[in-house]
Amino acid sequence: MFNLYRMNHRLQCLSFNAFRQLCQRHNAKIADKNLKIILHIMKDNPHTVLNEDYHPILLIEITKETDQKVCNDFKPILEEYLIQEIK
Repeated sequence: MFNLYRMNHRLQCLSFNAFRQLCQRHNAKIADKNLKIILHIMKDNPHTVLNEDYHPILLIEITKETDQKVCNDFKPILEEYLIQEIK
């Protein structure tokens, strides 16, 4: 069983460089400006990252601040890799 408090804390402490490397390892080609926006959104709303039911809400917020292509590029990171990386 994983600890949501610990995962939330790790997400809140995630640096931009670590986040960029995570995205690069999984072939997400997203500009640094957009990565900073996504990271900021995730840190402001950690429950949307940790709870899969809220992923659509997070993706809508990302689309509002960036665009649909960035959201589509980030979606696999969110759904497949991010939680594994912060565990």
